[in-house]
Amino acid sequence: MDALFFEDYETDFELTTARRTIGETEIVLFATMTGLHEAPFMSDVDAAEGVFGSRVSPALLTMAIAEGLVVLSGLLHGTAIAFLSVGNVRTPRPVLLGDTVRARVKLLEKRLTSKGHAGVVITSHQVLNQRDEIVMEYEMTRMIKLRPAAHAAATTA
Repeated sequence: MDALFFEDYETDFELTTARRTIGETEIVLFATMTGLHEAPFMSDVDAAEGVFGSRVSPALLTMAIAEGLVVLSGLLHGTAIAFLSVGNVRTPRPVLLGDTVRARVKLLEKRLTSKGHAGVVITSHQVLNQRDEIVMEYEMTRMIKLRPAAHAAATTA
C-alpha cells in the first residue's frame, strides 16, 4: 500500500495487515530484553499450570508486533511524523505461543494540529488471532504529514 498523507484518510478508511506468528524466539527475546522474566512467558511447565494453560505473549509484545505489521503495510512510510499517544487498551484474550496475529485499523478521527503544519490521526486497532478472535484493542494517535502542496497553502494562508 502507498503511504497516506493526512488528506488521504477518508472516514471509511480501513486496513487489514499481513499476518505474523508469535513464536518462541519473539517471546524469549522480548521478555529477556525488557526484564519480564515471568513464568507465563518463560516456562512451559509453570505456564501449563497457570490460568492460560500454556505460555503467552506479553501484551506489549503483541502490540509491538501489531504496530510493526502496520508499518510493514507501507501506510506510514515517509508520512508519519510522531507517535503521540496510545489509549483504551484492552486484552480480552491471551495470545498463546504459536498464535498468528494480524491488525485491523480504522479511522476514528482526524484534525489539523493547532499550528496547521500537520495532521493528527486517531485510529482504532483490533488485533485478531488465527481464529478471528479479538485479542487486543487500542487507539493510536499519530502526527501525520500534510501533502506538500497542502502544507505550503496552509503556511502561506
